[in-house]
Amino acid sequence: MSRDVADKPRKLSTWQSLIKAFTSWRTASVSLLSFSSGMPLGLVWIAIPDWMRDIGVDIRVVGLITLAQVPWTFKFLWAPLMDRYYPARLGRRRGWIVITQLALFVL
Repeated sequence: MSRDVADKPRKLSTWQSLIKAFTSWRTASVSLLSFSSGMPLGLVWIAIPDWMRDIGVDIRVVGLITLAQVPWTFKFLWAPLMDRYYPARLGRRRGWIVITQLALFVL
């Protein structure tokens, strides 16, 4: 039996596949998640220090507030540790939540 030409799946052109990828619901959901996770970063790095300088807060205090960006800056260093090691009793997610909350309490 021979397959008819009409039975073969149609290959999309490069532009068509790009348009299809960018109009996908998956792309939209990843874009929204990326935007929402990046918004606090932009606020901490740019907006809040600028607002604080505008109202006359001392530059040393502004510098201390911007230290909140340090965990984001070095995330590539501690993320593999969080993936590999975790407290056995609490599980991976809850264990790191507890450890992180304790570290924030100490700070």
